[in-house]
Amino acid sequence: MKRRRIGSDIAIHAIKRVATARLHDRLGLKEGVDFVIDSVPSTLEGAIDLWKRDAYHFQKWVVEEVDGFVTTKRGIDGRIYFGRSRKKLRSMVLEVKGGENVNISVVRQLRGVLAREEADMAGLILMRNLKPQQKAAFSREMAMAGEMKDKRCPRLQLLSVPDILKLTLLHWQ
Repeated sequence: MKRRRIGSDIAIHAIKRVATARLHDRLGLKEGVDFVIDSVPSTLEGAIDLWKRDAYHFQKWVVEEVDGFVTTKRGIDGRIYFGRSRKKLRSMVLEVKGGENVNISVVRQLRGVLAREEADMAGLILMRNLKPQQKAAFSREMAMAGEMKDKRCPRLQLLSVPDILKLTLLHWQ
């Protein structure tokens, strides 16, 4: 029909929902070809820009990108719910760090949150990929949280914004 429209919303989640449910799923339109989403990070530079402008909205965007729910509890930026164990809903607590000076103390604090909250897992989401030496130190510290016995995977996991953006890009293709 060759119509051109502009829409806006204050919530990034709402923008992504409309793009996914209506434009992509229902109409079969492709982002970047048939429509453009502006002001929602699609690159690392866009994510950094959002963090600099509004750290809370950056945190919220990241948590929602991994299908999590934003929380307001101290030490927990979000939570992902999955499966059930003995009639109890399982969860992963999320901590988001947008700054450049992230050190091993963040992992230690998250291990404490994991124990305090009695969550099944914890995830640390960082703006950037770690350098090899730093990643090795983080991995050693994270391994101390152990594994989920029934799933044979680490209880404490690490993800970066570049990783998340790659997954998002694959979803739209």
